Amino acid sequence: MLRFSIPFIGVLLGAAAAPLASAELSRCSPLDLLVEKVISRPIAYDEFCVSYPDQCVIDGESLIEMTPDRLRQLENVNKDINTEFELIPDVEWRGEEDVWSYPVLGHGDCEDFVLEKIRRLMNLGFSRAAMSIAIVYDKKLMSPHAILLVDTSDGTFVLDNLRDEVRCWDDVPYNYESRERPDSQWNSFDQSDWTWTHPLPNRSEEDNADRMLTHLLSWVADQAGLAAPEPPRIELVPWTVINARAFGDDSEKIPHLRIDGFYDIPNRIILLPSTWKADDPVFQSNLVHELTHHVQLSNGLRPRCLAELEPQAYDLQMRYLREQGVADPYAALGINEFTIRLASSCPDR
Repeated sequence: MLRFSIPFIGVLLGAAAAPLASAELSRCSPLDLLVEKVISRPIAYDEFCVSYPDQCVIDGESLIEMTPDRLRQLENVNKDINTEFELIPDVEWRGEEDVWSYPVLGHGDCEDFVLEKIRRLMNLGFSRAAMSIAIVYDKKLMSPHAILLVDTSDGTFVLDNLRDEVRCWDDVPYNYESRERPDSQWNSFDQSDWTWTHPLPNRSEEDNADRMLTHLLSWVADQAGLAAPEPPRIELVPWTVINARAFGDDSEKIPHLRIDGFYDIPNRIILLPSTWKADDPVFQSNLVHELTHHVQLSNGLRPRCLAELEPQAYDLQMRYLREQGVADPYAALGINEFTIRLASSCPDR
């Protein structure tokens, strides 16, 4: 069952594990997960290190001796940077999906916040070897995310742009996917069995998310005049993965095309881009489009070719956008009638 919020009904702000009190020492366990393999650091981070090599030299003591003053510095840096800069995904203002840099013009993506925190903590005398960037999967927002880990004599702490409090690494709703090492390589963790060790104190948020998905699926089914099936699984993946599934071997020949959603028919999985945002009606409409295909095929529709299913999916997508107050759905999606006709045409045999 899908666990995420549909903001046109309401954004979920569920209770979370208790944060550390300000400047109050608390012990965490050290982050110690099973390493599946060693991988290269992200290409975008590699490019950052070419421009700022001193920031990527991971040396010094591997642990910070935690004191009330050190904790206060961690809290202040985390909160100050979260307050100073606005979180805006790279693709929205750079036109590129993944660029690592310091925050620019008052905003940045999550990894930009991490890099700025490292810079300021180094200026305060924190050892670079005690700080590491980690890529995690946010289990509440269903999206990848970058955070800063700080290893101390009292365990591993997290500095995060999504919360001002400094927390223990297992007090946040993340699956840890990879983490940088002192040799500039990254550890990739085995996440097959690991789950967040501090679940929400009640299931209200998850129950609400289930009801919201049921509502959205029911809306699609009602508009289509079909029965509402069980919800599909949702996966957030890079655009390159979606393109590869949609175009197969030809995906590399048309890299300028980006598919905003894909319904994996055999596995009943909807693939959405990792930059999918729950509070954006256009992104929501892409989910509506793919849910339409799920409803169509679950109800036994068997078209001459799959393209014949597209007119209804586009129609419901446009209808949904209009209900959300979008005056020109075509402009919002960057398409026109010709685009829809092309996508709805069966290939000549």
